[in-house]
Amino acid sequence: MATKVNDHGNVSSSSYDNKTPYAEWLAGSLIREATKSVMAAKVAQLRPAIEAQVEKALTKNTRSIAVSLTDNFIKQAAAGYGVVINMTAEMRVRD
Repeated sequence: MATKVNDHGNVSSSSYDNKTPYAEWLAGSLIREATKSVMAAKVAQLRPAIEAQVEKALTKNTRSIAVSLTDNFIKQAAAGYGVVINMTAEMRVRD
């Protein structure tokens, strides 16, 4: 339990990487996992409200988003590097 481990909970061949006692690393890992689980559940619960706010912001700022995309496309094209744009859209029928 007192064996020193690296940031991934493993004993590294380099003693420089082994800084944290295993028990301390394990406690931190369990806390991170519990926090991640609780946060994921809370975000899932809030998802409809988050989606509504994102949609509201996007429809409100359509012009500025278009200007920003166009400006950045022009900058990338002028730099001579490959331009890659990945966009997805979803059509929803509103009641």
